[in-house]
Amino acid sequence: MIILDITAAFAIAILCGLGGGGGIFVLYLTAVSGMKQITAQGVNLLFFLSSAVGAFAVNRKNKLIDLKTFAIISVGGIPMAVLGSLAASLIKNALLSKMYGGLLVLSGLYYLFQKEKK
Repeated sequence: MIILDITAAFAIAILCGLGGGGGIFVLYLTAVSGMKQITAQGVNLLFFLSSAVGAFAVNRKNKLIDLKTFAIISVGGIPMAVLGSLAASLIKNALLSKMYGGLLVLSGLYYLFQKEKK
């Protein structure tokens, strides 16, 4: 099973690099590996953070990151991420899974029906 997990993580990392796919990792962890939703979201977050460090370094080197904007977003984003984690830990796993699924459906519908920018 560990080979399947590693292969899935590698494939999902490629999808993330192409512009999305983090939600797929949570689905894999819950549906295939049988992990609880809250644990799967935590693993996905660690997975994302480890790849984000490299992406940040490359994009900073290429002068694609405005540090002032990054700082402003971080001031609000970090505390809200902590509060969101605490709130998620208080929600029952079944409800959390349904909420996450609903978010994926809404996100998919948004991208399906958004107007193409020229």
